[in-house]
Amino acid sequence: MGNFRQKVMTMTRLVFVGVLLFFSGCDSFFVLNALVIDARTETPLSGARASLVLYKGVGEPNIIKTSQNDGRVRIIMNEPPDAWATLTIKKEGYKEWSTQFRGAPCNEFAIRLIPSDEVPVVPSSESKP
Repeated sequence: MGNFRQKVMTMTRLVFVGVLLFFSGCDSFFVLNALVIDARTETPLSGARASLVLYKGVGEPNIIKTSQNDGRVRIIMNEPPDAWATLTIKKEGYKEWSTQFRGAPCNEFAIRLIPSDEVPVVPSSESKP
């Protein structure tokens, strides 16, 4: 009788583990962690608007978050982690920043916004005597 009970307990555990594995595979998450900073001063920027648009996703097509006081933005979406995405950052007084990538970045990355009053220096093609 003890052997039968042991077999039943083993089968119950196997079924339980199988159910857990099945349901853990149903959800996968696209996670993005970024730090928004001023390109000139390297200080964190709060209140920057981060817009993430996913292509060929299965759920939410896009999401908008705002950077916190420490400049950090965290976006979590119930989407495959290898989805195509476009991230756009906007903040008043700064030039818009945008990039496209496939798959959620593995680590937090810094986004350096350029103040809109800065004019990029473009070398002249003419030589001056």
